[in-house]
Amino acid sequence: MQELEIIIVAKHHRPTLLNLAFLQAKDIVPKDWQLAHPVSSNQSTQIVFQNGVKFTAQANRLILAEAIKDQPLPDLKIPEIAHRYVQALPKADYEIIELQIRQTAPASETSGEDYIIDRLIATGPWTQVGNAPVKAALQLLYALEDRQLVISVNPAQIQQPQASAMPMTLFTGNFRYAIRSNTSEEQLTGIAQVLSNWQRDINTFHDLIQTRFLSPASPAHDPPEPDLPAPKQGSSPPEQGPPAPRQNPLAPAPEKPKSPSLWNRLWKKQR
Repeated sequence: MQELEIIIVAKHHRPTLLNLAFLQAKDIVPKDWQLAHPVSSNQSTQIVFQNGVKFTAQANRLILAEAIKDQPLPDLKIPEIAHRYVQALPKADYEIIELQIRQTAPASETSGEDYIIDRLIATGPWTQVGNAPVKAALQLLYALEDRQLVISVNPAQIQQPQASAMPMTLFTGNFRYAIRSNTSEEQLTGIAQVLSNWQRDINTFHDLIQTRFLSPASPAHDPPEPDLPAPKQGSSPPEQGPPAPRQNPLAPAPEKPKSPSLWNRLWKKQR
């Protein structure tokens, strides 16, 4: 299971701005999109469409979410929706854009429920406390070329219909971009540049998880012994000489003979 979220943080964004009429009037979503269930408006406003696109408006932020599933990346809808949304509200004073990707791996790919302890954390006395096996979550910060990536690794369970919960490992990658501009025009330009790289960020996260986290670990092993010719049948093993005398490790090393200096060599040559 994979999911993409785009988080837009703005000083002057209010949850009451989000409603179906506003989204359709501003051409942020097509008018033929159907709601999956009624809009909820407690501490936040949420709109979920039947195609799986979800809007969640909170104080000073908007969260767009869409399941990736098996569809090609160019078919994802929320990057273009995010671009249309900020164009419709150019004076919201945008501060941060985050791209967040979630990916789960089943127990068969992550060595069971204790994947974090077994594969990502060194064994030590800190894992041997209490009456039950220790559980762990992990957060890693990567400094990439032009952005930072935070990866969180957490144990999770997926509830299956008419079956027991399946243990999983949840990988969450968060790319955070600060919008360092004063004017609304510069902010919109910066947001457009961030959103144009969303496929690069998904591929970076996916490749990192597949090649660095889920790839089989190389087992530790001793170096192979050198191949020696087997002794011929009926022949006695070669005699071994007396063992070499063991050197005292504290004894000073013998001095190397000093080579004549360049000055002395030239002086002798002239003579």
